[in-house]
Amino acid sequence: MYGSRKMHFALKRTPEDPSNAIILSFAGEWDVPLRSQEVSVVFRKSGPSAFVPDQMFAYIAAPVSAITAKMRVESSVFMPIDEAVAYCDAARLTEDALREYAKDYAEVLVFHIADIEPATKPISRVLLTEQFDFWPSSTYIPLSSTGVATLETLGFMRSKKKHVKAH
Repeated sequence: MYGSRKMHFALKRTPEDPSNAIILSFAGEWDVPLRSQEVSVVFRKSGPSAFVPDQMFAYIAAPVSAITAKMRVESSVFMPIDEAVAYCDAARLTEDALREYAKDYAEVLVFHIADIEPATKPISRVLLTEQFDFWPSSTYIPLSSTGVATLETLGFMRSKKKHVKAH
């Protein structure tokens, strides 16, 4: 049997198959700004502590419900809210929106991102759920190297144009 449990664990990071990539969930309104490379900073209340992410896949919630982009993580650092507000423009957020998001947190994780690549074929939640037991996380999902390769194949492989010779 081609069991989903085995496939599920192929996506998630394990000690035997680690990577430094994560899936991060975003509200639907962030799809266009991310794919259009209008965002260079992402704020989160929490993040990985066992490793430093170097790649991020963006899962966009409803109504998109798909992984639609990937990006390189240049840096990730926790900083006090009063310092993080300096990056609000790069995150396309107002200071009030950041403070509302952070609420009772004294600091946030600031991801500096670059090289945003839109998916050539968005990877739907339906496909991810059916084949990999995927469910979006409110924090992040650490990926295995197998998971990274799988997502690359499913959504980010550039088709090679065939050269046709004239007769």
